[in-house]
Amino acid sequence: MRMVVGLSILAMCGVASQAHAGKKTNVKKLIGEVEQIVDKEQWRKCHTKVDLGLGAAKINDEQKARLMELGYYCALSEPDLARADALRTDEAQAGPTVKHAYLYMNEGRHADALSLVEGLEGVEAPLDLEVADIQVQTLALVGRLDDSLALVREGAGRPPAKLIVADALLVQRRLEDAKLVLADTCGSLQGQDAEACTQRVASAESLETLMAMERPEGAPESLPATAVHFVDFTTKDGTFAGGHAFAVQHGGTDVAITALHLFGPRMGLPNQLPSSELGSALQAVTFPHAALLTAWEVDRALEVEGAEVTGQMSASDVALFALAPSGGVQADRLPLAETGAEEDDKLWVVGPRIVADAPERYLHPASVRQVGADGLVEIRFDSAVSLNALSGAPAVNADGQVVGMALGGGMAGPMHIGVLVPASALQEHIEGSLQ
Repeated sequence: MRMVVGLSILAMCGVASQAHAGKKTNVKKLIGEVEQIVDKEQWRKCHTKVDLGLGAAKINDEQKARLMELGYYCALSEPDLARADALRTDEAQAGPTVKHAYLYMNEGRHADALSLVEGLEGVEAPLDLEVADIQVQTLALVGRLDDSLALVREGAGRPPAKLIVADALLVQRRLEDAKLVLADTCGSLQGQDAEACTQRVASAESLETLMAMERPEGAPESLPATAVHFVDFTTKDGTFAGGHAFAVQHGGTDVAITALHLFGPRMGLPNQLPSSELGSALQAVTFPHAALLTAWEVDRALEVEGAEVTGQMSASDVALFALAPSGGVQADRLPLAETGAEEDDKLWVVGPRIVADAPERYLHPASVRQVGADGLVEIRFDSAVSLNALSGAPAVNADGQVVGMALGGGMAGPMHIGVLVPASALQEHIEGSLQ
């Protein structure tokens, strides 16, 4: 097995075992040189020497094992994760294995980190605490929350690791479990860690209140209470906030949908940003929620062909963003309706910023007034809403499916009217932008 691993690292580094066939290498002496290089923390030089030794014509198993051990240490210390993967053997000691696992975690490779530490046995203090921290965190981050909680209840995991578990529980809206973990954790923390723990307790309580809100009659029970987020962004002209966004998944990509006109004069910018320039003009864009600690983060802006903002409301007034992978997005995704809205259909516009006659409400009942020849859906609200805050908010049917995205509204006599981009147009925009 070691021979195979040794050859793989040579191939990865472009070193042929025959490269030094005509030149004898004193492997014993070279190992001593590598040990001195390690003491001096000269990691790149270490790699060169290790490769030279592994390519030697005469090298015994003991020498090969020592060189790979030293090379593994150098790769972890630089760090060079790909090289560490190639040099690691089953005989690797607990200390380097723990360091390797933390490198995986820093890269978001939680399952790989977990697989490393799950095989460790008889680990002595203080490394046993590190192993327990890695286990409770990675189990939670790969979705094995019950296994993570079982370890926490057995006393595993130090407070910072337990905060990660609490975060994962909050993301999945397992509020009672999150509160129990936090209650066992916050009292043992000080300073910024204690403040962070207190913030999580407040988030759990806010989510609990939000999820317990009475929903209007007929409103979809399956709708996530945090499905609609706010829009915050920064350009060279300043920082702006307003409107709403919601997330759908298409082909494995989470996509945030909002109104393009939010990135223009209606939000205070001097000029309207076209869809093709969002990626370069936006210095930062996030989608926060008042009850959540973590906002949706953007991976990239998607260019929507034909997207534009004109003097009239239109189905082209759409902005799309591919979101960075996040469990929070997963918990809040909404499905797009496959059938179009029809006159008199009952809908609910979802928008925390839409202040209505009931300020605590985030579901605003409405019904379809008409579907225009241009495909836009006109709706009438059952009661008063703030028409200036509609932009980007989704309208859902009784099954919790998005039938359209709000662009704005107006008054028709005493009625509050809203206008929606239909789900079919949103679907076309998403498919076109992800091709």
